[in-house]
Amino acid sequence: MAAGDYLLILISFLAANYYRFKSFKQFIAADLFALGLLFLLAWSVCAYSQKLYSKFLAQDRTNQWVLWLRVFVVHLLLVIAFNGLIKTYFSRLVILYTYFGMFVLHTLWRIVYPSIIKAYYKKEAHRRTAILVGAYFDDDFVHYIERNTPTGVEVLGYFGEEFPCQHAHLGGKEKVLDFLEQEDQRVDEIYCSLPRMEPEEVQRIMEYADNNLIQVMFIPDQKGVPYSKLNLEFFGHVPVFTLRHLRLYELPSRVLKRIFDFFFSTLVILGVLSWLTPIIALLIKLDSRGPVFFLQKRSGIKNKNFTCVKFRTMRINQDAHKAQAKKGDARITPLGSWLRKTSIDELPQFFNVWLGQMSVVGPRPHMVSHTETYSKKINKFMVRHLVKPGITGLSQVIGLRGETSNPHEMRHRVKVDIFYLEHWSFLFDLKIIGLTIWNIFKGDDKAY
Repeated sequence: MAAGDYLLILISFLAANYYRFKSFKQFIAADLFALGLLFLLAWSVCAYSQKLYSKFLAQDRTNQWVLWLRVFVVHLLLVIAFNGLIKTYFSRLVILYTYFGMFVLHTLWRIVYPSIIKAYYKKEAHRRTAILVGAYFDDDFVHYIERNTPTGVEVLGYFGEEFPCQHAHLGGKEKVLDFLEQEDQRVDEIYCSLPRMEPEEVQRIMEYADNNLIQVMFIPDQKGVPYSKLNLEFFGHVPVFTLRHLRLYELPSRVLKRIFDFFFSTLVILGVLSWLTPIIALLIKLDSRGPVFFLQKRSGIKNKNFTCVKFRTMRINQDAHKAQAKKGDARITPLGSWLRKTSIDELPQFFNVWLGQMSVVGPRPHMVSHTETYSKKINKFMVRHLVKPGITGLSQVIGLRGETSNPHEMRHRVKVDIFYLEHWSFLFDLKIIGLTIWNIFKGDDKAY
């Protein structure tokens, strides 16, 4: 698959540039071969960062198309950005023709490739067969094997407990080796259900398979655990499954995010707050009685409390640490209303970021009282606290900021926050920051 993609990219690139120069002599003189290599290199970066070719044929067809489209779009954006940064021979028309050719050829290639592979293996490798050991397996699993394996699998049957199935029951687990010795020229793959087999049985099958060129696959217990979400890690030689893989728990990711937070917050503190704070402080004092800053305990990473700093936007009141601000809230001062709409009241939180208590991007921190309440009512609410809270976050840029008047709204916010945790990347953070800035200038109906 990868080789075909690269070849079709090169064909599209050369054809588009030949259309421009009308001769290969001018094409060579323009030194576009070097640019073509950069074009292919950019595709390599995009494709392998998204694992486009990782177990391609074992992926669901929908996932194959989604991954390819994502890589295609990112590659296009990279080329456009590269073309804008330096003076190249790329014209807009050449880029348009190249990507039109790539889109058409790649689409056709992805349609015919599975059929080509299946036809090749049916001719060259005759047929691959598999047996299932240690029932039970449902028909959906068997059908998936038959549909998605490129070599044309024929399922011979299964061993173990008998259950309703369209495939043959070949006997108990103890009959597996006898069957293999009789049919060893036909069996290429064996699927074993680990929870339903004894270690000694597994060991005997593995030894026989290793000596007879048979591949063995193991399937864990299918009940109770969402295996589609599990991630495999190795602690030494011991395999360990984790339910949720967070890239922000990896040291390089944490270091990258902390470095960005430190320098970004330093830039805001020195470049903006150094001169803006005295002005806002004066306006707050003229607007209402009370301190310039509003200090409140919020729930941070690992549910550890920290003091969140904001410009004061309300009159002094007894409910400040219990009740969220509502639309038309009488506690909000005239200046406070403007500070909230422009999000200027949040700027002092960059001191929290600088101190390492918060991040620029992350789930928004809640009041301690709200954390205590919602953690008892909403499933997975505390997952948000696996990482540092942020000044802005995915929930905020998609319209889930402000008051959460009912548990349904909070559940939605929690789902979005968990999605951010599980899909974090540095580019994702930059995108959220960009959308936050855009929303400030555009205005947000929930900024009150």
